[in-house]
Amino acid sequence: MRKALCHHFGRADMQGLGAFFDSFEQARQRHISMLDEMQPNRTRYSLTRKVAKNLGLSDEEAGVWVDRFHEIGRLPNLR
Repeated sequence: MRKALCHHFGRADMQGLGAFFDSFEQARQRHISMLDEMQPNRTRYSLTRKVAKNLGLSDEEAGVWVDRFHEIGRLPNLR
């Protein structure tokens, strides 16, 4: 996701992409839901690292999103 955005916007660096997603809370939650659906036995640590990498967040920021995901539960995919 982050690589596609960098390519689309013509940016070589991926720093600061996390801020791009700030106004897309449902999209973030759906992405985390998809990751959880793909590998439901991930540890919190593993899911946090994957979210951080995919969305260009720090581990701390990703941890907050993963905690929200666990509070809210899995959102259905838009198909």
